[in-house]
Amino acid sequence: MIQQAMAWGRWKVPMLTAVAPLIAITAVPLHLMGQTADAAAPTAPLTLEEALRRAEAENPRYRQSVNELSLSRIDRSDAWLSLLPTPHISAFSTSMSWNLQTVAQNIFGEFEENPNRRMIQSSSSAQRFGVTLFFDFRNVVNLWQQALEMTVREATVITEQGALQAEVTAAFLTAQEREGQLAVEDWLVQQAEQALEVTRRLYALARRDRLDVLAAEIELADREHQRERAQSDAEAAHLALRHRMGAADWTRFALAPIPFKEIDLASLNEETLVQEALIRSPRVRQALVQQARAERGIASHRARWLPTVSVSMNTARQAFERDGGGAFFQPDPGGDWSRNFVFQFNLPDLGQGLRIRNDLNRARVGLQQQAETVRQVQLDVEQEVRSLLRDLRQGERDLALEKRRADLADERLALQGEVYGMGRGSFLELQNALQQAAAARRTILQTQYTLERTRLGLERVLGRPLDG
Repeated sequence: MIQQAMAWGRWKVPMLTAVAPLIAITAVPLHLMGQTADAAAPTAPLTLEEALRRAEAENPRYRQSVNELSLSRIDRSDAWLSLLPTPHISAFSTSMSWNLQTVAQNIFGEFEENPNRRMIQSSSSAQRFGVTLFFDFRNVVNLWQQALEMTVREATVITEQGALQAEVTAAFLTAQEREGQLAVEDWLVQQAEQALEVTRRLYALARRDRLDVLAAEIELADREHQRERAQSDAEAAHLALRHRMGAADWTRFALAPIPFKEIDLASLNEETLVQEALIRSPRVRQALVQQARAERGIASHRARWLPTVSVSMNTARQAFERDGGGAFFQPDPGGDWSRNFVFQFNLPDLGQGLRIRNDLNRARVGLQQQAETVRQVQLDVEQEVRSLLRDLRQGERDLALEKRRADLADERLALQGEVYGMGRGSFLELQNALQQAAAARRTILQTQYTLERTRLGLERVLGRPLDG
């Protein structure tokens, strides 16, 4: 009886130690399970806001979209230059030439070899100043088009920014979830170690046979192997997060857990959210801007039927000398100033009428296609909002159910541990209770992060955060 009491006393202490972490995990929010100790990690953990800021500053694909905005200013400057007069200035030009006369013309007007060959030298210097104004209605349309192109690029940057934020947030959540899974595996290793210790003590007291000891040792080896795999998955998730961020610094960092937001789903009206998404969604905005650009393309083709106007004014003077080089390199040519004024009114080339009409019809088909694209995007956004809202409501119900199952699994594990400590029951039953409790923990973790991803996806479609 004394030995049996000693065995019970030795079992109850380890089992209380074994159940305590499970109780602590139940009392602490699930997102804190991802806080694993790492001596090499910096003291300041990486927050999601900092990860998004670094991604916008360092991600190459997003930086390319931002750099495209600078082209809008350059293209708009070119569009303005096409409407302004173009100056032509030749402050000074000079030349000298030599011509060997090898051919002569006889009295019959026929060319023959010149019997008196000689070299003729000539020189000239000139100054010219002018300005030309060329007005094409297509240039006016192009100026409007460039203003729209800037809007298109801005919409593209907003869309790329939203996609980048979604990718970084998803990678951040995955890394945090992997750390939570690693914490569960650490807890399982601790339980397996304590179970092995208690089994060995009971075996020493002849309360268990060698098979139970071997089973406990195998269980510990399996748990350690699973823990190594969880560690590898956590490191891979960190690498994926760094890749999405475009971070140049590859040192290991700790993650600040994202606080899970509680949403009152009863206050969310599905139809209101759908209408809001159709207005605020970045994808819908980008599709509408693309449609407006297609409309401007039709106006550009129509402008090809309009005439063009060209006005030129020139003034020049020139000094020329034949059979001499006196006019060479004269900064102040002695000739009189000549002035020209040219006005041209050019009608469109009617020979290109069929091509212009085909291009115009092609642009109209493109506009129709873009209108269908807008409609398709709107349908996709509507379906996504309704689907995400449904998944969000179902996820909350699943989470409540899984928490209830986890409480029952915790209670069963505690009772099974007490029974096993008293020398009753088998190790297989204890192992089964432990695995069910661990499975419940994993399911809660997965359900919680799935619910958070769904919420963030709905916020991304709406273009705003959901109210708590």
